[in-house]
Amino acid sequence: MKRLLPVLLALALAATSCGQRRVGPMAPRRPDSPEHRGIKSSGECISCHDIAGIKDHKKEDNCLSCHFSIPGR
Repeated sequence: MKRLLPVLLALALAATSCGQRRVGPMAPRRPDSPEHRGIKSSGECISCHDIAGIKDHKKEDNCLSCHFSIPGR
């Protein structure tokens, strides 16, 4: 029984996380540049970056929810 519970928990976790295709913590961060510091909306991102070749990205997506800038990096 002690071994069964961790295995079942791991299976449940794997089953629920398999539905996520894109995960914010794994997204590349924006370089800390003056242009990126001033970004307030996804429309500004799309005006410079072409997302047509990026898998699972749409123009309606909120770029700033996953890709954010880390000051000083």
